Order: sequence, then C-alpha cells, then structure tokens
Amino acid sequence: MEQSPPDDFRVAPFSLPASTGMTLSLDSFLGKIPIVFAFLADPDSETDRALLDVLNERHKDFGSERSQILAVARITAREARELTDERDVTVPMLADASGAMAADFGVGSGDRVIIVADRDGELVQHHVLAEGDDPGGLVDDLLESVHPL
Repeated sequence: MEQSPPDDFRVAPFSLPASTGMTLSLDSFLGKIPIVFAFLADPDSETDRALLDVLNERHKDFGSERSQILAVARITAREARELTDERDVTVPMLADASGAMAADFGVGSGDRVIIVADRDGELVQHHVLAEGDDPGGLVDDLLESVHPL
C-alpha cells in the first residue's frame, strides 16, 4: 500500500554501523544520489526474507539507476553482518538496534516500510508492506521512482 508522505517531510539525519563494516550516514548520500530505505519488521520473518531476496536480486539495477538501497533493521551490527553473510546479501544493512532511526523516520516497531528519498533528502514515496505482501512488483515501482531523480 502506498501512502503519501507529508509535504514537509525530509529524511532525518542518521549515522549507523552497516553490515559492510563501515558507518553510513545521510551525509554520504545527500546531494549525490536518491536513497531507498527498506525498514524491516523482523529480518527472520518470511516477508522480510522475501523482500531482502528481491532487493538483493535487483541491487545492481538500483546501482544502474544511480541510487542506493539500504535495508534497516533493529539488530546489532554483528547481527547485520552475520545475516548478510549467511544469506549472501549485498544490500547494505544498517544496524538500528535502538530503533532511533526508525523512530526518526516515523516507522513504528514491527512496521515494514519502504521510503524513497531524492538526492536532496526529500521524500518521494512511502510504502507500508503487510505480512505476506509480494515485494516483487514493488521493487519494479521503486526502480521507476528513482529513475528520474
């Protein structure tokens, strides 16, 4: 389900450890490329695993569109590295163990939300996924939304 974000909503600043071993922040992307944030409700759930699988399969497509996709989960940096290594996931996963980033973005605990921001950090799209939703078609829509940005 797609919802329209408020007109004045901007991506909140963040700086979090990533599964890559680096710390990623909004400053790394702001003014350069659009970002797609995939907030996971439970990385062990079937729905989140399916979403991660599709995002991982299409990760290069986002790069071709000169955009970045970041998964965000309420797990530790160690758990993020283990999960991405175990599942051979190339999409960087931000470790938001405290849930502070999710809260700053208005994502509640247990919510599965995709947020698309342009290179200036302004929200373009906001999707809420329900348990059991098929993420395949959504990823096509996400790629279309970052194309003109």
